[in-house]
Amino acid sequence: MGFFDSKKPEPAAKPIAPVASPVVKPTNPGSGQTTKISPQFRFEGKSSSDDDMHIEGFVSGEIECRKSVVVGPQGRVEATIRCHSITIQGTVRGNIEASHTVTIEASGKLYGDIRTQIFVNQPGGFFEGYSHMLANKDNALTSNEDKNKKK
Repeated sequence: MGFFDSKKPEPAAKPIAPVASPVVKPTNPGSGQTTKISPQFRFEGKSSSDDDMHIEGFVSGEIECRKSVVVGPQGRVEATIRCHSITIQGTVRGNIEASHTVTIEASGKLYGDIRTQIFVNQPGGFFEGYSHMLANKDNALTSNEDKNKKK
């Protein structure tokens, strides 16, 4: 073995550090809390929430939510709903006013009229009613009294 024949050991490759995914902020940030209605729960009356709602049980009456509503696959709602956005995976009977988005998933059924900026009906989703698309300046959570004052 000669002096020029020897190889230097190659430095070991440094491990690649994991890269954190960027945090996506919700369009309507709240406290991060979610009101959950379980499949065994039944509610009749008027409900109001400043946080997200997830419904797997039965709700009838009126729902007002400043954030997002999810009607899960087991959820059944017979109510007028006013919210920022709603995703329907179960069954809703009633009119919806959403200031941003109404989404009906493949398993979802909606029997009622909607007022919203964005309406998404996934393949397989069922919708029976009328839809009214809001302009960006319209807001479903603004009361009729407030609209009349502006005139």
